[in-house]
Amino acid sequence: WDRLEGLLEKAKDSQGYDVSAAVDQLTDYIISDNGEQLLSELADQVVDTADNLGAETIGYVIEASRALVVNDEVAAVKAFRSLQHIIQLQSEEGAEGIGKEVQKELQESLPPLTPTMEKFFRILALLGAQDGQTDPAKFVPILRKLGQEPRVQRTASEMVARLGERMLSRGLRAAFGLPPPSFDGEGTGTETVTETN
Repeated sequence: WDRLEGLLEKAKDSQGYDVSAAVDQLTDYIISDNGEQLLSELADQVVDTADNLGAETIGYVIEASRALVVNDEVAAVKAFRSLQHIIQLQSEEGAEGIGKEVQKELQESLPPLTPTMEKFFRILALLGAQDGQTDPAKFVPILRKLGQEPRVQRTASEMVARLGERMLSRGLRAAFGLPPPSFDGEGTGTETVTETN
């Protein structure tokens, strides 16, 4: 993911670079016989990253909800003053000033994003950073091409199953108060959960 981010960062300022054309070439390679290893490695990386992103996002939402809950008088006064300040800005600067102030107030109250969340948002921003010229509709034919390939369909089904297993394992372990699992056996089609202490 670091390599992808670095390539996108370098390419975003290049004149005439079309991210959808690059993704189309990558798709052609993945579909070819030579791309089987890359497809397998990409599937492992997507499963690991999606699992980590999901787990970290749930933890972040819980932590953020705790940060926004008013626990004591000091927090209540702080929240009331922030609200007062926002209302005052509305009368002075209009809706644009409110949006910036709400964003600033939330950033001060919320916990920082996790590294996986930050990387995910950076890559998303870089994919659309071609001066607003990246049209998401350009990716539809690429997704169709991938969706029609039997090997990609099989790999996607395996990825969904692995993510489902991980989600179920995390959920059950959390429900019973056990520590989060650590997954081994990436790329083998079977994964074992190991204890983390």
